[in-house]
Amino acid sequence: MNSGAGSLRKVTVSWRSLLAAFVFALSLAACKPNVPLTGQVTLEYSRTRKDDTVFVLANGSSQRIRFDGISPLFSDIELTAYSVTCHSDKKSEVTTAFAPLMVRPREKVIEVSPGEKVRLTIFNGFLSEFKGDHCQLDLWPKEGSAIKSNEFVL
Repeated sequence: MNSGAGSLRKVTVSWRSLLAAFVFALSLAACKPNVPLTGQVTLEYSRTRKDDTVFVLANGSSQRIRFDGISPLFSDIELTAYSVTCHSDKKSEVTTAFAPLMVRPREKVIEVSPGEKVRLTIFNGFLSEFKGDHCQLDLWPKEGSAIKSNEFVL
C-alpha cells in the first residue's frame, strides 16, 4: 500500500550480514552504555583505490574514539568493525553489507585522541557488487553510536 508520500524500497540482506549483525549485537551487550560523542566528529570519503577505499576520521570531540582495526606500521588503519549501506539510482532497494568475518590475528583496539586525524581503509573485495551505487560507511566504535560517513559513489 502506497500513501503517495514516497515509494517503498526493498531491503536485501544476506545470511552472512545477518550473522555478522548477530555477532556484533552480542559483543555490544557486554559493552558500556552508549555515551554520545560531544563536539564535531567527521568521517569523510577520500578516494577508492584498486584494493581498498580510503576515509579520513577527524576527532573534534573531547573524548577518544576507540574501534577495532589493524594498524600496520607504515600504512593506513584497516577497519574491521563497520557496515556499508548502498542504494542505486536504477533499483529501488537498499543493501547493507557488514565487515567480512574472519580471523584477524593482528586486530587490536585503535584509539584516536581528541584533535587527531587518521586515514582508514576498507577492503573493496566484497563491495564490487555496489560499483556505481551511492554508499555510506558506518564505523562502529567501542563506545557510543555509529559514526556515519558522507555519501560516496563506489
